[in-house]
Amino acid sequence: MFNIFAFLVEFKDDPIRERANAILAAVPAHGSTGGHPSSLSLTSFALQSDFTGSMT
Repeated sequence: MFNIFAFLVEFKDDPIRERANAILAAVPAHGSTGGHPSSLSLTSFALQSDFTGSMT
């Protein structure tokens, strides 16, 4: 019985893995790098706080 469930999980896992790999391979073609955006530098933070009028 366990072998049947293991086979089904493996069978379902392959298309998910293939789709994820295809997406990861296509990301550089769109020019994005993924991940979190870089944090603000101190000068950017100062300009933003001056523009918005607040320190947050």
